[in-house]
Amino acid sequence: MLLSLWKVEDLATRLLMQHFYTCLEGAPGTSSASALRCAVARFRDLTLADVRMLFQQDGESTDSFAAWWARLPRRNSAPNTADIDLQERPFDHPFFWASFVLFGGS
Repeated sequence: MLLSLWKVEDLATRLLMQHFYTCLEGAPGTSSASALRCAVARFRDLTLADVRMLFQQDGESTDSFAAWWARLPRRNSAPNTADIDLQERPFDHPFFWASFVLFGGS
């Protein structure tokens, strides 16, 4: 069972879980611990460009993306989307992934 020790932003949780299950199902016999390591590595490498693409795929606007970016804990105000560095890795900070722990069997 994969648990979170603290409340993590919804999109971050969704993306980490997607990566976790992709890693878990990607190779037969993969342990949950290995899948979590794989998921965290992939998740931390996501750029803002990747996240913006997800917003577009979900039918969300650029304004929705900018508002999401402004709500992250380390942001103080809504940025102009032109000022966003799309190569930045928003989920590299441990706040977004360190709360997830495995409990129980493999």
